[in-house]
Amino acid sequence: KTERSSNEDQLPKSFFEQQVEIAAQYLLGRTIVRNLSGNRQIRATIKEVAAWEGQEDSSPEFLSYAPGTIGVYKAHGQWILGVSAKHNGRPACVTIRALESKTGIIQGPGKVTKHLSVDDSFDGNPIENPRLWICGEPVSEDRMYQRKKDNVPGNCKGYFYFK
Repeated sequence: KTERSSNEDQLPKSFFEQQVEIAAQYLLGRTIVRNLSGNRQIRATIKEVAAWEGQEDSSPEFLSYAPGTIGVYKAHGQWILGVSAKHNGRPACVTIRALESKTGIIQGPGKVTKHLSVDDSFDGNPIENPRLWICGEPVSEDRMYQRKKDNVPGNCKGYFYFK
């Protein structure tokens, strides 16, 4: 089983107890790590995220999980990965939309879960766990950008990425 090195601190659940847009932005540039069997590990940089706050009819159930809980749900036939958050008592979450790995850019939430070999068995687990975690430092604020998209639900607070 692959273990974290002693200097590699995983992001604590408490990180997600802040305004969801701030949590989303400060995930940019951090490393997501997925331990696989046979001492194999996938590491990738978080390149794009989306912030969600408040319940809509189409919202996934994990939106209301405790902050720092992994949520995995199916949309458009693909698994989507996120981490629940909470701000001012409102349910919120950040979904991972793109990664950068040694093999290039993984663009799209369904491709992210496929690249990381993540399915609904992760749903409901804390982000502080041995199979999947986030570590490292964010990119500098001058590299963070927000993208506005048309035709998104009202509870989408924005898409954030870095260059």
